[in-house]
Amino acid sequence: MSFQAVALLATTLFAKQTMLSCNACHTAVMGLTPFGRGFRNSNYRMVRLTKSGAPAVALRGQFAYTSEPDDSGLPKLILDEVDYFVAGQIADNFSYFSDVYAVDGGRSGLTREAWIEYSSSRQRSPNAYRATLGLVTLPVPLEPESFRDTSEHYAVWDQTVGANRFTFFDPHYALSGSIGNQVHGVSASLLAVSGSDPQAGTPSSGIDTMAAVQDEAGPLVLEAYRYDGRRFTGPIADRFARLGFGASLYAGRFSVNAVTQSGFDSSANGDGIAASSGGGFLQTRYQLSDSVFAIARYDGIEDGFGTFSRTLTIGAGTRVGRNFRFELEDVIGHAPTTTHTLNAVLGFGFSNAGGSQAY
Repeated sequence: MSFQAVALLATTLFAKQTMLSCNACHTAVMGLTPFGRGFRNSNYRMVRLTKSGAPAVALRGQFAYTSEPDDSGLPKLILDEVDYFVAGQIADNFSYFSDVYAVDGGRSGLTREAWIEYSSSRQRSPNAYRATLGLVTLPVPLEPESFRDTSEHYAVWDQTVGANRFTFFDPHYALSGSIGNQVHGVSASLLAVSGSDPQAGTPSSGIDTMAAVQDEAGPLVLEAYRYDGRRFTGPIADRFARLGFGASLYAGRFSVNAVTQSGFDSSANGDGIAASSGGGFLQTRYQLSDSVFAIARYDGIEDGFGTFSRTLTIGAGTRVGRNFRFELEDVIGHAPTTTHTLNAVLGFGFSNAGGSQAY
């Protein structure tokens, strides 16, 4: 799904509330679609998103080709993803959201998000607040899945350290509270997170915590986050922390995003040996026309045990009609030898909420 400055100078944390493509709300010349006007008129809350007031429903999927062989035997061309969204209003100020993958990576998928939220009536106020409970994606700069313009993942969001299976890509059960206007000025979130990794199958180890803050000042968005947790990876528990910073600049059709993260694990393999990890990315994107964009991203991570990997992803994409998109990219890897992987994606999306739903 495209997250583009041409659509709106806003963060993915805010844009995610629409659960559809940016083109559902915006035109390429900063105009609003009927769906976008409904979202604005509802004070940026997920209520009355459709003309009838019915729940907003969307289906998204993609066929994917990769030149890299799959160790498990999947063919190079697969039906890669099929997922569906349902969102709507329960009562005044209460809304719900669900995102379920029927197919993920060519195999049966899992639920990515399923939550309910209470939001104050005036979300454009600096004192706006929200409380969310359920299975959520964690509030990091550039949401790892829904707002990624490349088939290649952000390496830092997939990063694990030793036997600790925690990643920022996977969703987690959490209670989240946030305050502030998410499209202008300062906003902050605090989360109490279940100390387990549901999609990795690790047992619960209490409650983790996360704090995130962002400052949206026109074309510049600054973000910071910290995650603290504990995992039992062996006889000695691993107490770990991840600290990250993000900066994004949106100028007309051009955007640049940078994230850096450092990590510390007291016992990543359960043996009492500490590990310090790190990673990040630098991404640039340019909207060539109303439907065509080009993108480049450098990713680098260090696993805490002396292994450093890096990739350069160069690609482009275009909308094909109202409900389809096509993307092509070359992933140049250096770990330790140089390799080239060609990825191609044909995506599709449909919704009852109006606008282009091609992610």
